[in-house]
Amino acid sequence: MLEFARFQGGKTRTYPEVKGFFEEKLPQWLDTLTPRIINAPSWYWAQKVLSVGVIEGVLSNQILSDIGQKPDLTFATLESQMGQLLEFDVPTFYVSKEVLLAALRTDVQVDLLVDSILFPFPALVFMLPRNSIRHPTEGECPFIIVSRSEKGQTGSLPLKGITISRQTTEDAICVSTYLPEARRCYHKGIGRVEGESIKIAFERASRIPFSSPDRDLADSGNVLNIADVEFADRLWLLGITLLLIMVSGENLVEHGTRLKVVKQKNRFDRPKESWSPNFLGRLYESESVAGETERHLVAHWRKGHLKSQPYGPKHSLRKIIWIRPYRVGG
Repeated sequence: MLEFARFQGGKTRTYPEVKGFFEEKLPQWLDTLTPRIINAPSWYWAQKVLSVGVIEGVLSNQILSDIGQKPDLTFATLESQMGQLLEFDVPTFYVSKEVLLAALRTDVQVDLLVDSILFPFPALVFMLPRNSIRHPTEGECPFIIVSRSEKGQTGSLPLKGITISRQTTEDAICVSTYLPEARRCYHKGIGRVEGESIKIAFERASRIPFSSPDRDLADSGNVLNIADVEFADRLWLLGITLLLIMVSGENLVEHGTRLKVVKQKNRFDRPKESWSPNFLGRLYESESVAGETERHLVAHWRKGHLKSQPYGPKHSLRKIIWIRPYRVGG
């Protein structure tokens, strides 16, 4: 921690410099937070970006704690989520550009209940294609973590010398990311209340109306602050949309396979596994509608939507249905 503080030294360090420092000084921490090596295509950020963001947060918050100051909540959230991710070897899904665009053209049914959102894992990572999602001023968003936490849950990491931990104060669904170009972390958590819809939960926790994600910021007196709030809000909606698309029964997930096992130099260390990626929507194709009735229209997209569909005995059960966006006219 002292070396990291000296390395910072009041200077503006770049992401490659920080990553290089951790690779030299804390390679065992990077190994701990990367239980599987994923051979992903080059049009995604390297998976190490997640571990680097977490380690920077851990060190920064431990230093703050040691001098009697409160930890940074955004970094603490990322650390807590990593604790959940490690329970399942960091489940990671690489989102295709086509599915990402479809998600951005999809509305979530406003009366869908928060508690009806299914999680295949308590936390998972969506890796995004490069140059797809950006903060207005702080750079590119390489991934989104989506997690479901329980009140009283304690998040800690198995890193030598780290004593800080965080206890969640409510049942919540949280989304976070780390922007390497600015070395900043963003998160948004929305508490879960039994029987509450996504629309009500979102508006309760947000300054931005659920139904108006594209409002103009030009008249704001504090553009950067409003941009941060809007970015976090949109990040939450995008993370939830991707999760709902993933569990909608569209069979868009291609599971990776283990390619090889590499033994560690220390025989007491767990062997490192190399895997092909889990893909979300690699073979997805956007839909279009043909027909004489549509040809008179100017070419445009009709938004998709996600809804909770009743089924089973007396419609007592629910499943997520995705009505895909499609292109008409022209």
